Amino acid sequence: MRYAETEVVVICEQDKVSICISDDGPGIADEFHESIFEPFARLDTSRDRQSGGYGLGLAIARCILQRHKGSIHVENRRIDNRPAQGASFVLLWPYN
Repeated sequence: MRYAETEVVVICEQDKVSICISDDGPGIADEFHESIFEPFARLDTSRDRQSGGYGLGLAIARCILQRHKGSIHVENRRIDNRPAQGASFVLLWPYN
């Protein structure tokens, strides 16, 4: 919710056990798609630790998903066939 302009979209797909969470905010540059999952990574330099957290949330999410044999990644994605905007976080679990 912090980075969305007006909306956050959550999509669940049963056939592959995935959750996609998308927003319509500024997005994340391609070169940071992996580094944002590192502990203490913070892209928004205007936020200090008191107002913007410690940069651990995505690292913790990735660790939890990996322990459950899943994965998480970010992509720039279209929402409802609109032009690409914002970021989409895709969480995947094996279906068995």
